[in-house]
Amino acid sequence: MTTPGAIELHRRSLALKRELGDLQGESNSLHNLADLCHQSGRLAEGLDHADKALAIKRGTGETARLPPVLLGYGRLLTHCGRGDQAR
Repeated sequence: MTTPGAIELHRRSLALKRELGDLQGESNSLHNLADLCHQSGRLAEGLDHADKALAIKRGTGETARLPPVLLGYGRLLTHCGRGDQAR
């Protein structure tokens, strides 16, 4: 599957999880979208998804799954020339 195809599937998944009120699932979909956007060079969009994923993880207290989201967010910030914010 191509990255654009994967992005579209994750967008659909995100919409369904929002419709169901599944915050953990929503955060996971946002994290996956952030990674896919990063891989395809869509850095601003990736950062937006990562910001939202982080906000949900922190808001729900789901700290056990926070490290991978923070790592991906830091990589995105670094590739956007904002590595100082990744600390």
